[in-house]
Amino acid sequence: MPSSVEQLHESRRSQSADVSEASNEYNEDTIPSIYNMNNSRYRRTSFDQEGVGEDDDYCSFIDEKERVQKKVFTNWINSHVPNCIQNDIVEELRDGTKLIALIHALSGVRLKEERGRRLRRIHYISNVNKVLDFCAERGIRLVNIHAPEIVDGNPRIILGLIWHLILRFHIEEYIRLANLEGMGNKPSLRNESPYRRDQHPDTQTAKSVRQHLLDNLNRQFPINATDFGPFWRDGEAFLTLIDAIHPQLRAREKGRAVMTNRARLQLAFDLAEQELGIKRLLDPEDIDVDRPDERSIMTYVSQFLNRPRISKPIDEPLHVTTTHEVYTESVQQHLLPHYTSDVITKWVDY
Repeated sequence: MPSSVEQLHESRRSQSADVSEASNEYNEDTIPSIYNMNNSRYRRTSFDQEGVGEDDDYCSFIDEKERVQKKVFTNWINSHVPNCIQNDIVEELRDGTKLIALIHALSGVRLKEERGRRLRRIHYISNVNKVLDFCAERGIRLVNIHAPEIVDGNPRIILGLIWHLILRFHIEEYIRLANLEGMGNKPSLRNESPYRRDQHPDTQTAKSVRQHLLDNLNRQFPINATDFGPFWRDGEAFLTLIDAIHPQLRAREKGRAVMTNRARLQLAFDLAEQELGIKRLLDPEDIDVDRPDERSIMTYVSQFLNRPRISKPIDEPLHVTTTHEVYTESVQQHLLPHYTSDVITKWVDY
């Protein structure tokens, strides 16, 4: 009897031969809910029986969600494969060659790719299928993610694939290392999921990782995070993470010197990148919105796990009220000694 992997390989080969349009029914727990596409082929309309079209607010929300994910996922890919994505993440991943390069950077595995000056659609599908087969062999189950749709440039499918790679090789890896510290550095295999297969069905993997990440953050840092959305909007949580790792930076004190969420977020991102070496994957305007993109915040904030502490963390309340008097006092007491006046002005006036 053929193994499940062999059956999957046979399924992939069938998809290569049949490049007809795949079903538009998607599992929204495993694929980003991005429907408002430039290509009308992938645009989901919600006309009811009376012919009412999409709600403008909903369209705006999913457009913003797609924009942020494209930016964050592009920055994440380029952090592993420098200069991999130059302009458009969707267009540049379609032929599968850069996906294969990403797999090599993440796992060390070299997949044989189709190369040449006159590659055609069938070669692109072959490249992408090798990536999907690799994911299947690593136990990464991709629901409704098929090679023809990636080659055709379906943004939600491509972003969904990258999200699964982020879950396994980025977020789960940080959680695994955190669990190792808690277990006294008991050896385990690299790139192995930190969860037993029977702990959750594949359709709930992202939800399980989300909860594990929340639990690890709340255990390691003096915060009580409840989500990866509005909780992070004002920047205070990021400054608290920085203070816990490097108290001498007095990040929260510096945060009191600025008056807006975006200025505080700018400060946090600058300190994290310059002082802690945490890659800046997104910008203040990506988080200072009513409904920040959860997956982008998870991708960024997971980098704080397992950072070596420079000294004992400062234990103080998470949220503070910023006022002009606090700002004036902070400047007078020279709470920002390591930054020039133009940098401080950037935070204050952001």
